[in-house]
Amino acid sequence: MIQHHSLLTVALLFFAPLLVQGADDVDARIVVHGDQIIGKVNRLVFGFGTEVGRTAGFENGPNQLAFLTSGGGFWDPVAGAPVSGVLNKALAVKVGALRFTGDGSLANNLDWRETVGPIAERGDWKFGLDEYMELCRKLGAEPIITVSDYVLPAKELPALAAGLVEYLNAPATPNHPWAVKRKQWGHPEPYGVKWFELGNESDNGNFNVIPHRKYSPAQYVSYAKTTIAAMRAVDPTVKIGVVFSTVPVDGDLHSEWNKAILHEAAAAADFVIIHPYIPNTDFRSYYDASGAVKKQIPPADFVMQACMASDQQVEYFIHKYQEMIRHESGRDLPFGVTEYNMLLLGEQPETYRFSLGAALESADLVRIFLDPGSHVALANYWQFLNGYFGMVRSEMGKSDGGNIELHPAYYFFHLWAEHLGDRLVQTETSGPTATYEGWPLARVYPAIGSVVQEPHSLGTFDVNGRLDLSTVKAAHIPAALSPEGVLGFDLDHFTGKQYFSMGSFVSTSPRGTLSNYLLTFEGRYIPAPGTEFGSVGLGLVDLRGWDATQSGAGVIGVNSRNWEKYSCDLDALSTAPGVTLVGRFEPGDVTITGRFEVRNLKIEHVSKLTLPAYPLLTSISSISADKKTLHLIVFNKSAEKAISTTVSIAGFPATSARVWEVNGPSLASVADVKEVLSGGPVRLKDNLIQYSFPPHSMTAIDIK
Repeated sequence: MIQHHSLLTVALLFFAPLLVQGADDVDARIVVHGDQIIGKVNRLVFGFGTEVGRTAGFENGPNQLAFLTSGGGFWDPVAGAPVSGVLNKALAVKVGALRFTGDGSLANNLDWRETVGPIAERGDWKFGLDEYMELCRKLGAEPIITVSDYVLPAKELPALAAGLVEYLNAPATPNHPWAVKRKQWGHPEPYGVKWFELGNESDNGNFNVIPHRKYSPAQYVSYAKTTIAAMRAVDPTVKIGVVFSTVPVDGDLHSEWNKAILHEAAAAADFVIIHPYIPNTDFRSYYDASGAVKKQIPPADFVMQACMASDQQVEYFIHKYQEMIRHESGRDLPFGVTEYNMLLLGEQPETYRFSLGAALESADLVRIFLDPGSHVALANYWQFLNGYFGMVRSEMGKSDGGNIELHPAYYFFHLWAEHLGDRLVQTETSGPTATYEGWPLARVYPAIGSVVQEPHSLGTFDVNGRLDLSTVKAAHIPAALSPEGVLGFDLDHFTGKQYFSMGSFVSTSPRGTLSNYLLTFEGRYIPAPGTEFGSVGLGLVDLRGWDATQSGAGVIGVNSRNWEKYSCDLDALSTAPGVTLVGRFEPGDVTITGRFEVRNLKIEHVSKLTLPAYPLLTSISSISADKKTLHLIVFNKSAEKAISTTVSIAGFPATSARVWEVNGPSLASVADVKEVLSGGPVRLKDNLIQYSFPPHSMTAIDIK
């Protein structure tokens, strides 16, 4: 799951009510070309993850044994077998890929060697690599394994990863000692694992593992290159992915992290890893039409429409990533979407992450991932079982899973599993659209009009000429701008958390302009001998102040002695008159002594990306291997309106059709979501179907 420590972006546009263009009286049309194959159905996009790892050594407490004993509920450690009830639910959604080891710190903190060997000698480790491989085989799922990027000192990690590949894939011969051990422990044949990812959201560091570690772009590249070489020396056929920066998918495409990977490591990699969590926020405030701050969770219709607008946005950025990858690396690397979901945290008043709207968003993302033009090699919905996001909830400790509860996403993925063929066929969809004013805090862009409005510069400020260091000096922190343009701060036993205003910059654009403010700089921190690095950095705040607007963005954690590039992007309110440059000193409980330096400081005012009004009706079609059944999947993302649609079938002699539907009371519903139609007949005449797709629904039509 995405966690943010060094990047804080907290801004919201005006709250806007749901604006829907189109309803029952607007005709929609779907044309299915049964004789035009566009690609093979990639079952690897129907992936999920396991939660495996140890939490001992974390900031937030002792080991959570379920991660060690049962993979979060998949495994019965007493029987030494998958939990039957959970296994049956997983089989019903036809899991295409299963990810080991889970998210965040679990991957960062896992040494695979602890998970193998005789059960009696593993301590609490009852669900390890061999049990995971058995689970994959029971499910018919392709394994994908996260290689830990932080569990040992960096120089030891390539050998650790090579040993992992040897254990999984090498023959049990004397020159492969780990494979010999595998055979001794009851697994003589190689597993033949193909898919590996080098770390999990590595640019965030090792999250809450103590002590904290965080690679610079150059350090991750070094780790990736040496680790890839070590793994390929054992098995040249493995497919290895490198981790892109894990700000939400709309983040800085051309970040220094991504550029370093594409320039230095892409030549050795097989795919790049992204985690699109959109909408993405745990901040429970929004702005009403008057610009006043409302200290509450935004209304359900506002939140749910953000989910509906997000699929188009993810698709847009996937294609922008493709352009950037080709430009920076000269290659056309596919994507490993090893986690995705919406990320709206909190329990009250609604658990939005379990809502019909969140499930509908993820199910429609699968449609995008299946599209050959998206170039997605595999995808893993986060998450299938238990944990914070699990769409299946079991009673851990019971061999059959006990009383198993199903959340809405399960029904959508089950519909996908039952109504998908072997080959994708050309499908054209036209229909009503909806506008959305955007929700910057949750990283959702405006969707207005009929064309993409790309960002463009509205002007660059003379930062050095407008610096005001008086508030910094008033706090007895020596600060000065050198003739060479280096801004320096000398910290002496500094503690606590303080922000200092260092200059105001007024926009010349008309009020109401949808825009961002981009701060870029090079920075370094030189700690005094025997002292620690401190959390220092810079940021931007709405010119009217944080207390008035709660709109700001920042970079902290400048923790390299060498010059590194940093940036942050403030999604400005449409009423923002400009921004204030802020110095951020946040050492917390640590006392820091050292020199913080900044150069090439730049603030650019940039118009905001605006996407077209998003389609309310989306669809995809496939044909069975025997070419006797067309499978049409249709999503209606309107909150209120059914959409009357003409479905035309070309190049396929249709004789009959039946319909299945997953739906519930509303987009915000958590309960009472289920399969409401199961194989009812559909009137078909002259290869035409007239059908009204209900609001907030996923519908499957099988055409014989």
